[in-house]
Amino acid sequence: MHYQFETIHPFLDGNGRIGRLMINLLLMERGRLPMPLLYLSSYFESYRQTYYDKLQAVREAGDIDGWLLFFLEAVKSQANDAVTRSRQLVAIREAYLQEAIQTRSSLPALVELITRTPMVTVKSVQRATSLTNQGARALIRNAAARGWLQSISSRGKGGREFWIAPRLLDVMEAPMAYTRDTTEELTLS
Repeated sequence: MHYQFETIHPFLDGNGRIGRLMINLLLMERGRLPMPLLYLSSYFESYRQTYYDKLQAVREAGDIDGWLLFFLEAVKSQANDAVTRSRQLVAIREAYLQEAIQTRSSLPALVELITRTPMVTVKSVQRATSLTNQGARALIRNAAARGWLQSISSRGKGGREFWIAPRLLDVMEAPMAYTRDTTEELTLS
């Protein structure tokens, strides 16, 4: 489906983005992917020339096998990267929870919140924990003292302060595993 859409190239702009979005939508529609979690764009970008060459080879020579091998390598690489990241995030969550349950506070609830949403405000902590404004602020200070949260300054109307979970974001924002130590284009036979 993706290579066919890219071959038709129906729009003046955005064909690549829509084509990659369609991959997730088709897999979800066919029950192969419960949520749109497959992010192939990074892989395609990392191996851009190979991506274009494989698409062109299908158009010009009917080399569907070459395209499928490339595409499936992308799926495999992205899935492996996602598993690695998931394990790292779970390990951080478990370490935080282990520490949090030893306190007489709402820290476990905060850990659950920041592992779902690694950027919080006092108001979001209040909603998640049912604490007062003052209680939420104290909980955030407690987490910040442990290195779990870090202020990224006040922004917006009323100077609302935002807090991030740096260790979690570091895992999420790290380069894809298949782009680390990659110096040459992927070559698939």
